[in-house]
Amino acid sequence: MLWERFGIAVAFNAWQILQGVETLDLRVARQSATALALARHLAQHPAVAAVHHPGLEDNPWHANAQRYLPRGGPSVFSFDLAIPEDAETQRKVAHVVDGLRVIRLVANIGDARSLVNHPASMTHSHLTPAQRAAARISLTTIRLSAGLEDPADLIADLDQALAPA
Repeated sequence: MLWERFGIAVAFNAWQILQGVETLDLRVARQSATALALARHLAQHPAVAAVHHPGLEDNPWHANAQRYLPRGGPSVFSFDLAIPEDAETQRKVAHVVDGLRVIRLVANIGDARSLVNHPASMTHSHLTPAQRAAARISLTTIRLSAGLEDPADLIADLDQALAPA
């Protein structure tokens, strides 16, 4: 019988899920607050052209976020670097991403760790420039997923990586 064969593993997995669910609300609240702090900081950074987070007052979705997300906005958002799109764009974006020490480059997002990805060369690399533009993804767009680290550490990491830009 399957349960007899895998019963211990199934029970352990169920226990782990229950442990995670018990703290899910706290983790999501922290990630949401951290993402907003990062978005606000990046919105003031000279190396950043735009920040796309509905918690920011100038975001077109801000009113909806206030109405439908009263406990906090998303922990995942994107921002665009203030660099021209030319033959050197990919190298300049890679230099910023490679300069991150706390925040890690990965293909997935939504983890307990802070992560970034570069949609134009990863998740949306199969799109034409016109399709990327329709999706509001440029070559300078970086997607950031806020984790559970101290926001001050993440801000310091972003600042040191953005300094050369």
